[in-house]
Amino acid sequence: MDTAIEPALCVHRPSGSLMKFREFTNGLYYYDTTLPSSFPAVTLLTTVADLSRRFPRHEVEGAEATRALYILLGRSLQRDFERILDDNLLHNCPITSADAKHAVTIFGPDTATLKGKTTKGASRHVPSAIPTPLPTFIKEHHTEVPLAVDVFYVQGVPFLHTISRKLLFRTISPIANRSKGTLLMEVQAIVRLYQSKGFSVVNIHADGEFECLCHEIAPIALNTTAADDHVGDIERSIRTIKERLRALIHGLPYRKLTILMIREMVAFVVRMLNLFPATNGVSVTMSPREIVAGGPKPNFNNFKLEFGSYVQVFEENLPTNTMSPRTTGAITLNHTRNLQGDYAFMSLATGARITRHQWTQLPISDEVIARVEQLATAQGQKIIRGGPTLEWRPNIPFDDMDDDDDDNNDDESGPDDNPDDHVSEAAPVEQEYADEALESATNELADHLNEGNILNNKLNGGDHWQNSPDDDSEEDESDSDAVYETDCDVEDHISSSEQDQESIRTITIEETVETQGANNAPSGPYNLRPTRRRAYEHLYRDFEVSLCQLTHAATQEQIRDTHRYLVGHVMTQMTAAAGIRKHGEEAVQALFKELAQLDEKDVFAPLDPTKLTRAQRRQALRAVNLIKEKRNGLLKGRTCADGSIQRGLYPKSETASPTLSNDAVMLSLIVDAHEGRDVAVADVVGAYLNAKMRDFVIMKLTGAAVDIMCQVNPKYHDYVTQEKGQPVLYVQLTRALYGCITSALLWYELFASTFQEQGFTLNPYDPCVANRLINDKQCTVVWYVDDNKISHVDPAVVTTVVETIERKFGKMTVSRGKQHSFLGMNITFNPDRSVTIHMPTYLDEAINAFGEDVGGPVATPATKELFDESPTSPPLAPAKQERFHSIVAKLLYVAHRGRPDLQPTIPYLCTRVAHSTAQDWEKLRRLLRYLKGTRKLTLTLGVDQFLTLQTWVDASYAVHADAKSHTGGATSFGRGAFCCKSIKQNLNTKSSTEAELVGISDYLPNTIWVRMFLEAQGHTINNNVLLQDNQSAIHLARHGRASAGQKSRHIDIRYFFIKDRLQSEPLKIEHCPTLAMLADFFTKPLQGAFSAK
Repeated sequence: MDTAIEPALCVHRPSGSLMKFREFTNGLYYYDTTLPSSFPAVTLLTTVADLSRRFPRHEVEGAEATRALYILLGRSLQRDFERILDDNLLHNCPITSADAKHAVTIFGPDTATLKGKTTKGASRHVPSAIPTPLPTFIKEHHTEVPLAVDVFYVQGVPFLHTISRKLLFRTISPIANRSKGTLLMEVQAIVRLYQSKGFSVVNIHADGEFECLCHEIAPIALNTTAADDHVGDIERSIRTIKERLRALIHGLPYRKLTILMIREMVAFVVRMLNLFPATNGVSVTMSPREIVAGGPKPNFNNFKLEFGSYVQVFEENLPTNTMSPRTTGAITLNHTRNLQGDYAFMSLATGARITRHQWTQLPISDEVIARVEQLATAQGQKIIRGGPTLEWRPNIPFDDMDDDDDDNNDDESGPDDNPDDHVSEAAPVEQEYADEALESATNELADHLNEGNILNNKLNGGDHWQNSPDDDSEEDESDSDAVYETDCDVEDHISSSEQDQESIRTITIEETVETQGANNAPSGPYNLRPTRRRAYEHLYRDFEVSLCQLTHAATQEQIRDTHRYLVGHVMTQMTAAAGIRKHGEEAVQALFKELAQLDEKDVFAPLDPTKLTRAQRRQALRAVNLIKEKRNGLLKGRTCADGSIQRGLYPKSETASPTLSNDAVMLSLIVDAHEGRDVAVADVVGAYLNAKMRDFVIMKLTGAAVDIMCQVNPKYHDYVTQEKGQPVLYVQLTRALYGCITSALLWYELFASTFQEQGFTLNPYDPCVANRLINDKQCTVVWYVDDNKISHVDPAVVTTVVETIERKFGKMTVSRGKQHSFLGMNITFNPDRSVTIHMPTYLDEAINAFGEDVGGPVATPATKELFDESPTSPPLAPAKQERFHSIVAKLLYVAHRGRPDLQPTIPYLCTRVAHSTAQDWEKLRRLLRYLKGTRKLTLTLGVDQFLTLQTWVDASYAVHADAKSHTGGATSFGRGAFCCKSIKQNLNTKSSTEAELVGISDYLPNTIWVRMFLEAQGHTINNNVLLQDNQSAIHLARHGRASAGQKSRHIDIRYFFIKDRLQSEPLKIEHCPTLAMLADFFTKPLQGAFSAK
C-alpha cells in the first residue's frame, strides 16, 4: 500500500493476479467485483479448495486421513469419534481429535452420514403477515401507471422485463419465444396484476417490436421508439440488473450455470430490487413490492442461504423404515416467498427445481462444481467469462453505456424508472404413448368415473391435460407452477405463455456428488403410517380407483395391474419375447424395422459401459420392445422406454401434455362441413422422435434386442457388455423416445411452435387447435399427438400447410377428399354440408372379442333392468372379467364419438369392470346384440342454424341401487347431437326437482365451454337455449333461493350458480315437453317407441 500513488490495498495472489481494494468515503476498503480485472472471479462461497488452502499441507492430509478413518469406523457421531481419538481407544492411531475438527471444517459434515441419519424436524411456526395498507397519497396521486417493457437475453435465455414509472416495480418473465401471442399474453397478465391492486396502466412504452399489440391492449396507449432505439427507463433497469447479476456471478465458483439457475438468479436480482424502497420512488418507507403486491416487509430470518450454496436437503421417504437416503444434494436458488422461510433448490441428481424446509449447508466441493457444470453443458450453456452475457437479440449485445455506474445508483435513472418482478412458468405434463384411439378409450374410462368433476373443471381447460401413469410430481412442489418472484398472492394474477419448462431437466441418472451405492427411494409414493383410510368404495370399484389414481398417486401394484389390463387386452400388443414366440421370424423382422428406424433417426448413441458408474447403470431406463398386431393383420414393432424410474423427478406441472378433446374434434368437423372446407388428414411418422431430448438420459437394451441392434448397425458391437449372463447395450437418448416422461410434452411444444411460427394462434380452450386467417378465410389445424386434420375452403391453402409440416417433419401419409379416417372414426363429408361418423371396425372387434354367440339382434341396447344389481349373481372368472373390461373400454371410445346411443348402457357398465358378475355379462351380451343389428347405424352432424345452440338436460330420479339419480345431456345445432353425456350423480337428492337442478349444474359447464371454444374460433352464438322439462327446476334455476320452497331450502347454494350463469351468460332456459326431451334417452334405458324416437 502506497498512499502517495493511490489510497488502495493491493493484494498480490500466488497466481500472479492482483486484487485492488480501494478506499471508500467512510475509510473502509472494498473490492469492486463489477470491474474487469486480471482476477477472473471472486467467490464469496466456501469451497473445499478454498478451505484447504487455509491449512498447511500436512493438516489437510491429516483431515483426509481422518475422513477415511471415520468411514472405516462406521460413521459414528462426531463427538463419539473425537472421544475415541482423545481417549486413545484405537491403538497405534496417528490421527488426533484436532484432525477430526479440521476434517469437519474443510469438508463439512459427512454426506453419507447426513443421508443415513437426518430426521425430519418439527414444522416451523407460520408468523402472522399483515399486508401494509396503501397510503392515501399513493391512492390519490399514483394509481395511473406508465409502464415500460422490453425483451432481453441473459446467457441466451429470453426474458420479458417491465418497470413502472414512479412506482419502480419490476417484473421479469422467462418466455418461450417473441411471437405476438406470447408478448400479448405476458403484457396482459402484468396489466391485470396492476389492476387487481387498484392501479391502472394508462400507457406502455416499448420498442417497435411491440407495435403489433397496439389494438389488442386498447384502451391502453402504446408508445413505441424508433427502430434503432430503446426506452430509456427499461434500458437503465436492464443495466442495473446486469450489474447485480455480474456481482452475483462473481460470487459463484461455477463457470457454467444451468438454465434453471439463470432464471432463478435473474428472478432473485429483480426480487431484491423490489424488496426495499427505491431511491427515486414514490415512498421512502414502502418498497415497490409492498406498494404493488401488498406483501409484508422482508423478514431477516428468511435470509439464511446464499444463492448457489451447496446443501444436503432432507428427503422424507415413505415408508421411512428403508435404506433410502434421507438427504440429497442440491444448490440453493431462492426463497420460496412463504412465511415459514422455505427455500427452492436445484437437485443435483436431476437438475429439477425442488422446495424444502430442512437442509444442512456444506462447503462446495470440486465434485459439486463439476456436477453443476455438467448439467449446464448438457443444456448447451457456455462458460461465463467476466460476467453474464446480456443481449437485446441473439448476437446483438447490450450496450453497457454508463456501465461503470455504481450499484448504489440502481434506480437513479430519472423520472421514468420502472421496476417489477414477475416470473412465471407453464405447466405442461406427459401423455404416455399409446395406440391411437384406444389410448383415449382408456383415458375416457378413467374420466367417466369422475366426470362430474371433469365437467366443472372444463371451463378451466381441465380436461385437455392428460396425466401419465408415470406422472408423479416432485413431492414437495407446492409452488412449482407459480411465479418465481412475486410475493403473497401476486402469482394468482400472473400467467405465462411459456411452453418450455421452468427448467430444462437433466437426468444422468446418478447423483455424482453423493456417496455411491446408496439405495434409491421407492419410485412410488408409499405411506405405511397408521392413517385412516378414506372409503371410496361407494364411488368407485378397486380397478376404477386404480385408473383414476394413475394420474395422481398410483402404487406399483396398481400400475402393474392396470398395465396388464391395458396393454395385454385393450391395446392388443405384446412383449417382444411373446411376439417372437407367437409369430417367429415375422416378429423379429418387425422389431428389426423399428430399431433400424430409431438408428436412422439417431434416436440414441452408444455409451461405453466401462465409463458408467454403478448407479448410472442401475438407474438406466429399461427399453421395452413390443409387437403390435394391427387390424390389417400386419405386425409392427415398437420400442419405448420404461419411464417409471423418472417418476418423482419432475413436478406435476412439467409432466403433462395437452391432448385434443373429443368435443373440439366434433365441433371442428361440424364447422368444416358447414363452411364446405377442403379437409386433409395427415399422420406424422415417428412424431416424438422429431423432438430432441433436453436431458441426459441413459437407456439399456437387453437380450434379443441387443442382437438385433447389432445387426442393424455393427458399430454397437463394441459397446455390448454382459450382465447376469445376457447381453446389455447402454445408449444415451438424444430424441424424445416414447415412454420417457417428458417425451409427449417435448413433441407438443415442438409441434405447436411450428404452427405459431407460421402465424397460427392456439385456441385457449383447447391448445391442440390452431387457427390462422389465410386469404380472409380461417384455416384450422387440430391434432392428437401425431394425427392431424387441416381444413380451409381453398384446397391450395390446405396443400401449402401440409407441405409446411412435411418440410420440417418429413413425408406424411395424407388423405384428401370427402372421406377420411381420423382417430378411429370413418368420416364422410356430405353434399348437404353435414358430416357422418361411422365406426364399424370397433363394433366388429367388440362382438368378436366376446367369444360367445351373442344371439339375434334386439331393438334397444339394454332392458329396463339396466341399473338393477343382484347381490346373488356370481362374479366372473378373472379371464372373463378382463375380457369384459376390454370390450367395455373399446365401446366407451365409440360411445363418445360415433354412437351416442350406447349411453347410458356403457357408462353404467364402466362402473362394473372391477367387480363384474354374470348379470353384467348378460347386460353386455344384450348391448352386443343391439350392435349386431345396428352395425350400419351412423351419426350425422350438421347445422340448421349455426348461431343457435340448443342444450337438453334431464335427470332420472333415484334410478340407481344406492338411490342416486342419473343425469343426461346433449347439445346440437339442429342436426344430430354432440357433447352427449350420461353421468351418475355424485349425491343423493330428495326430489325429482332437486335431481334436475343437480343435473343442470353437472352439464351446464359443457354448454359454456362450447360457447367459449366457438368464440375463440371466431363464431358468435346469438341464441343459446337450455331446454328442461321440469318447471320447478326452471324456476329454481332462474331465481335461485328466491324460488326455494319448504322442500328445497336445503339445496346446497353451489347449485344456484346456475342463476348467476343465466344472468351473466348469453343463455336462456326454456321448458321442453317430456316427449320432446332428447336428453331423456341418456338418463335411463328407454324401451319401445320412446327408444326408437
